[in-house]
Amino acid sequence: MKKINKEYVVKDLKSRIFEDFSIKLVCFLLAIFMYFLTSLHFHRTTVTYSSPLKIENLKNYYVLRNKLPEYIKIIASDKPSTFSSITEEDFRVKIDLNKVDMPDTYMIPVQWDVPPAMKSLFGYIKVEPRVIEVQVELIKEKNVKVDINTIGNPSPGFTVNKITIDPPYIRIQGPESLINNINSIKTELINIEGVKESFVRNVDCVSDHSVIKVLGKTNINFEVIEETDVISFNFKKIMFLNLAKQYTAKSEDEITVTFKGPKNQAANLKPEDVTLYIDCASIKFPGEYTYDVNVRKPLEFNLIAINPSNIKITVEDKTN
Repeated sequence: MKKINKEYVVKDLKSRIFEDFSIKLVCFLLAIFMYFLTSLHFHRTTVTYSSPLKIENLKNYYVLRNKLPEYIKIIASDKPSTFSSITEEDFRVKIDLNKVDMPDTYMIPVQWDVPPAMKSLFGYIKVEPRVIEVQVELIKEKNVKVDINTIGNPSPGFTVNKITIDPPYIRIQGPESLINNINSIKTELINIEGVKESFVRNVDCVSDHSVIKVLGKTNINFEVIEETDVISFNFKKIMFLNLAKQYTAKSEDEITVTFKGPKNQAANLKPEDVTLYIDCASIKFPGEYTYDVNVRKPLEFNLIAINPSNIKITVEDKTN
């Protein structure tokens, strides 16, 4: 039986182990790295946030000409447990306009903070958009005329007789190129549907441009009145009240009476709804007299004119 040379075996084993050792070590480390990298990929969760965008360090004599996004999309990847303590505000998304030193268009990169819970090897953050176009202009203010903006109609039979704006002009602020072309601004929409009474509203004014700022409010006074109509009737018949029983009275005059009242009731007013009369209580003897004409009418109508307002009457004995 052949005897094994132990010294030779150990020497050969060492030779095999340490042969190209640096290459083997690199491969081993690379395998470990790939293991952790694979584990990292398959054990991460991706969460999307909508984080408010903050604008910082814009000089007070400049204003933004274009509307910037209010929110920035945040795509965050990390271990599932990480997101239990994270909110949109933790990213503190912003653009810094400190270097804006003249009116122009700038491409400003979006900046953000990494929430403390994500400060590890497993965390990854992506923002959309990454860069924002910012148009900067000099700021300007001026007074512009206020225009009324209403919807609806008053209740049937009523109308808006007068609108008073206090103040009639209001100050606006914004980019110089826009302000120069604005001469008036509308109020917010005011609903007057079905109104029957006068009222006052303290309202905002609204610009068509989101970057225009309105400085203050205005009071709108709506004077609402009932619509009226004028109607006239001619009368030949008149009543003689309190005339002594032994007398009769007559008049040859034709009398025109004019009324003013609610428009939606004027069409229903008829001559028989009106009574013309003379109070003859003071007549003691037959003869000719001149008396003022009295009118009884519906309460909804006002008497405007009686023509003639006084008439001649003839009083005679009934035996004649």
